Amino acid sequence: MTLELLAQPETYVSLLTLTAMEVVLGIDNVVFISILTGKLPPAQQPIARRLGLSLALFAMAFSLGVELLNMRMRKKLAPVALHHRFEGEAAPAADSRPARGQR
Repeated sequence: MTLELLAQPETYVSLLTLTAMEVVLGIDNVVFISILTGKLPPAQQPIARRLGLSLALFAMAFSLGVELLNMRMRKKLAPVALHHRFEGEAAPAADSRPARGQR
């Protein structure tokens, strides 16, 4: 990562957009879990609320970890063919073999 990235306004717009999305999704989780736990007996509500929020936090951390792992891998799990076009290179062929029945 270079320091030039910090001088680009697109970086801050992306950071602000991602932050807003995380806040909205976090509030959505709280509302959804509150609705579900409201149907339980009052004695079980605090336990279910804590368990639901903990599972939501774990799921978010796990998915971010998988994405971080994917970004650090040399060979990507889900490569994007358009990346080569932006770099000025030709996109690699998906499969150079002829289809069945063709030669």
